[in-house]
Amino acid sequence: MEMQKWYTPPRSALDRQQTLRGSYCVSHGSKRETDPNSRETHYLWKCKMNRREKIEAMLEEDPTDTFLRYSLAMELRTEGDHASSLAQLDELMKEKPACVPAFFMAGQQLVDLDRIDEGRTILRSGIEEARNQGDAHAAAEMSDFLTSLGDLGEL
Repeated sequence: MEMQKWYTPPRSALDRQQTLRGSYCVSHGSKRETDPNSRETHYLWKCKMNRREKIEAMLEEDPTDTFLRYSLAMELRTEGDHASSLAQLDELMKEKPACVPAFFMAGQQLVDLDRIDEGRTILRSGIEEARNQGDAHAAAEMSDFLTSLGDLGEL
C-alpha cells in the first residue's frame, strides 16, 4: 500500500487513539485546532484511509506496539477476516508477557465461530495468565464468560 505524502503517524498513545476514532488529523492535529467545516480539513481527518489502513500505517513505524497490534486484530474481526484476526491475537498471546485481553477476545471470537472447545481452551489459558500477571479483573471476566458457555458445544 502506497502512503499519501502528507501522512505522518501520530507520535503519542493519545494521538494514536484519536486517529483511530477519526478525531485527529496527522497534518492538522485535533479538530479543535482547525476549521471543522473546511473541506481540506475533513479530507485530511479521514486521511482517505479506513481504520485498518491507519493502524497498518502506524504499525510500520512501530511494529512492536501491542496496542496497535491488538487494534488491528479487532479491526480484522470487524471486517470478517477471522483467520487473520486470530493469528494476530495468537501472536499477542505468545509474547512475554502475554497480552491478557488477547485471550479473552480470541476466546469470544472462537465461540462466535462455533469453535467452542478451542474457545474454552484459550479462555482457561487466559485466566491462568491473568492470574500470573495479577489481573484479577480480567481473570474474573474470562471465568464468567467461560461459565456462561455451560454445556454449549459439548456432545
